[in-house]
Amino acid sequence: AHRTVRTAVLAGDADELLTALRATASGETPVQPTASGAGKGAGWVFSGQGSQWAAMGAALLAAEPAFASAIAELEPLIDTEAGFS
Repeated sequence: AHRTVRTAVLAGDADELLTALRATASGETPVQPTASGAGKGAGWVFSGQGSQWAAMGAALLAAEPAFASAIAELEPLIDTEAGFS
């Protein structure tokens, strides 16, 4: 369900993320949540590894049927949720 209050956490690894999420869930948030009247949108988690580039999956898509099948199944869902793919 979409809520009008959002909170973000920052973490350098999985353990920090788990600690931050548990603190948030228990009400121990170090930063006040922000209330927004803005429209609903997609939420994403970015790993921060930074190795993305345009068409980086093209060769894998062409060479691996299992990968192509998974992308064919997921792409319409991403397009519907995000409005682009």
